[in-house]
Amino acid sequence: MSTYFRRFPLNHIVFTLSSVLVAIHCEAAIVINKPPVSSSEYVPIQAPAAVMPNEDDESDRITALGQAFEAYKRENYSYAYNIFSHYADMSEPHGMLATGYFLFMGYGTAPDYGQAKRYLERANGLGFVRATTLLGLLEQRTNPQPSNQTALRLLMKAANMGDSVAANALANLYYRRGNITDAVVWNEKAIALGSYAAKRNQKNLATAPNRPQQIVSVNNNEHLQKLRQESQAGNGQASYELATRYHKGAGVPQNFGEAIRLYRIAAQQGNEQARKILPIILSKQNASGNSLNSLWMQETSNMVTTPPIVLAPAGQDGKSGKSSSSAAGTNSLAEDDPLENLLLLEPNRSMIINK
Repeated sequence: MSTYFRRFPLNHIVFTLSSVLVAIHCEAAIVINKPPVSSSEYVPIQAPAAVMPNEDDESDRITALGQAFEAYKRENYSYAYNIFSHYADMSEPHGMLATGYFLFMGYGTAPDYGQAKRYLERANGLGFVRATTLLGLLEQRTNPQPSNQTALRLLMKAANMGDSVAANALANLYYRRGNITDAVVWNEKAIALGSYAAKRNQKNLATAPNRPQQIVSVNNNEHLQKLRQESQAGNGQASYELATRYHKGAGVPQNFGEAIRLYRIAAQQGNEQARKILPIILSKQNASGNSLNSLWMQETSNMVTTPPIVLAPAGQDGKSGKSSSSAAGTNSLAEDDPLENLLLLEPNRSMIINK
């Protein structure tokens, strides 16, 4: 009996331990097999990433560029530039064309001729003829002289490839040079290519004199100073223009002696016009041989082309800034919008093949 009572506590202990182990096992099972929370209970989730516009989506690109072009037409240049430059940085050709133009015009951003040229050259490399036109217009803006051969070459190239904007700009450039024959030829080609500005210019060109005077819209002193610097640097054309100015008294006091000196310099520098006129001028001197025949010099002044008229910008000459009647004809010539039909422009495959 005593043995039984001594065992009971041990059995009781074993039973108790077994119960505890079972309870632990059951509790673990409950934790592992915890039922899902109800739908009404809050469960934190991770927010999805922001959805970015698909830059490669064609419809998005066309819509955005269309909005930029409309903003440009409304002269909302800052808005248009932000969109165009965004696509230009993605090497989208229409964006590069517009951005290049905005940069050299200072539309919606500070002017930057160097960056403008880089964008336009990239678009040109993709075969866009309008890029060649814009490079020609950029060249004209950096050097507005009608004698700018680089501008002429670029506009000629684009016009020959069928760009109406270039053809009209080329006609206007020839007109400012005093070459009415070529101006009319290119005006007619520009009209055939669909230039609205060329159609407006047709009447002015048809009634223009055979040799209109060129127009240079800069300060007279600055223009003369530039000519002298170029003459001293060996530019025969600059020396020749200075000579004609002194010969005719155009923008400077008439001085026949200075005119002959400059004609000689121009001839030595290789200017063909100076080489042709100089022997004629020197063919008649006074009997003494020590001075020039003023009457002959006056007469021969009609044999040389009148140099460009120099117009001071408005507000710099103390006058109203209005141009003369001869200048008005030039100023009235219309230019096409350089971004005309921008979104319809396509690359010229021959340009790509020839590169």
